[in-house]
Amino acid sequence: MRFIHHFLLIFPVLSGCGCRDEAVRPVEVQVPVAVSCVPGGVEAPDWNIARLAPDASAADRLKAALADLELSRGYIAELEAELAACG
Repeated sequence: MRFIHHFLLIFPVLSGCGCRDEAVRPVEVQVPVAVSCVPGGVEAPDWNIARLAPDASAADRLKAALADLELSRGYIAELEAELAACG
């Protein structure tokens, strides 16, 4: 009788080992989350033309202006991205 009692206790434990539970699996759910907009996160670049000496040559001024043109394009892109995120 003890054997049957032990068998009845062990049987449910062993029966659970052979089955696969496919109902439990991770599911990724993408939910948009509101993010607060904090304007002023974009810092102005260090302009090259502002660092020129007052007696700089025309060629140096042109080089600084062309370098600042590239800086301004990146700065404007960052500002537009910030405006789009806050809009």
